[in-house]
Amino acid sequence: DVDAYDMPKEFQKLQGQDMGKVGAVQDLLRGIDKLLGKGTAAQVAAPAQAAGGPTVDSLLKRGQMFLEDGDWDSANEYFDKVLDIDPECGEAYAGKFCAGRQYRKIAELARDSKKISGEASRLWERAMKFAPPALKSELEGYQAASVKLAQEKVQKEETAKQEAKRKETVSRQEIERKRELAKERLEPIRHAAQGLLVASGSTTIGLRPDGTVVAVGENDKGQCNVSNWRDIVAICTGVHYTVGLKADGTAVAVGENDKGQCNVSDWKDIVAVCTGWSHTVGVKADGTAVAVGENDDGQCNVSNWRDIVAVCSGGCHTVGLKADGTVTAAGYSDDGRGDVSDWRDIVAICSSDWHTVGLKADGTVVATGDNDCGQCNVSDWRDIVAVCVGTFHTVGVKADGTVVAVGDNDDGQCNVSEWQDIVAVCTGDSLTVGLKADGTVAAVGNNDDGQCGVEKWKLFDNLEQERMETQQRHQEEKQRRQEEKRNVLEAERTRLQAELPNIKGLFSGGKRRQVEARLAEIEAELKKL
Repeated sequence: DVDAYDMPKEFQKLQGQDMGKVGAVQDLLRGIDKLLGKGTAAQVAAPAQAAGGPTVDSLLKRGQMFLEDGDWDSANEYFDKVLDIDPECGEAYAGKFCAGRQYRKIAELARDSKKISGEASRLWERAMKFAPPALKSELEGYQAASVKLAQEKVQKEETAKQEAKRKETVSRQEIERKRELAKERLEPIRHAAQGLLVASGSTTIGLRPDGTVVAVGENDKGQCNVSNWRDIVAICTGVHYTVGLKADGTAVAVGENDKGQCNVSDWKDIVAVCTGWSHTVGVKADGTAVAVGENDDGQCNVSNWRDIVAVCSGGCHTVGLKADGTVTAAGYSDDGRGDVSDWRDIVAICSSDWHTVGLKADGTVVATGDNDCGQCNVSDWRDIVAVCVGTFHTVGVKADGTVVAVGDNDDGQCNVSEWQDIVAVCTGDSLTVGLKADGTVAAVGNNDDGQCGVEKWKLFDNLEQERMETQQRHQEEKQRRQEEKRNVLEAERTRLQAELPNIKGLFSGGKRRQVEARLAEIEAELKKL
């Protein structure tokens, strides 16, 4: 019999309600909670919920049992049933949160660093809002542990990233250090090794520092008959023929000579040689050039060249490198293979049947001519120290001894990416041969005629030492020949000087002048020696 005006405001909305209706008791309990605080009435009265049906406690227990069994859908269903009865049940929201995160117990949150977001965030907020004090304190502890774990995980990940970055930096530095060491180690060998290996068509030729020569591959025209050569300092092989430069500046040749390409026996003062399809070009000590062989396209028109330091012969054209780093060309060039007049700062050249490549002083590469197979795609090459070209492919040696290649690879001639310690390369039609710093030789590509059969070759053991020994031997031989020549000249001078006083008579004037002229020649020759 409480007067309506004396009823607490928390219960005023209950006036006129039928307390037998579903939810009326819940409204009463929530009013009591607001008066007493912290869900005391709900905790005490919950078991009396929904007389004759499941209670909140029983539904919560069933939901928890489903969580423990890992039956997330059933657990979620039972916690929803609780919320149908009590929309402000913190335990039910916590249970739905666990089902969504697939936790068997809410304590698992403390071991999960995953961020609470999306639907889980909404459920968590309501669980914290409606949870009894004890549960709320427990949830706050688990959340704090989860946040801490997440922070520790982030810290570990950041530390791991920093360590990985450090290791990567160290690795790059180590790789760069090894590369620089390789450059330092290979540079002197590389300079001494240039010209020790050549290939053309189906033939591979190797030059030893002692001046002897080895050869494998096709020999139908005798192009491999070089085993008796001695004192050779440079070699080059064309189509079915081979040319060798001797230490005394003369040249020798074997193989096919249908176009006169082997007619080099009268050459003198030669310092470099190169072969094409059917023509041979030589550089003389004075920077001029000589050529023999086929000249249908003007490839031998080099007599007016000056200041030449290197030459390279393609199929129907010839390219010459000048001392100032510019390049000149003669012969066929309809496809652009001879378009080199604008090249500058070139330190090495190489040409094949269809294209020409130039190595620049800065380690980059330029190319001109046919590019149907991508053989001229060298503009992105860097740190290159040597180049060589095949019929339809191009190969470059890097300062660290690795090798790059572009162009036709039908026979595997470009499979050089794994090569190491290479100091020189050469190319044939469809093969690539590499000389290693230890004197051994590697080869890839077409081997139909045995041109890749170089696996047993060892051109040198200690290249620098062997080269120095060979140079010393050549110098000693040169001095010996000079001494022999000096002795011959001095003996002739002594004889002529003794003969001169005895030349008398009316008709002796001509004879006397001849002797005096020859004595003057002898004196000039002795001065040169």
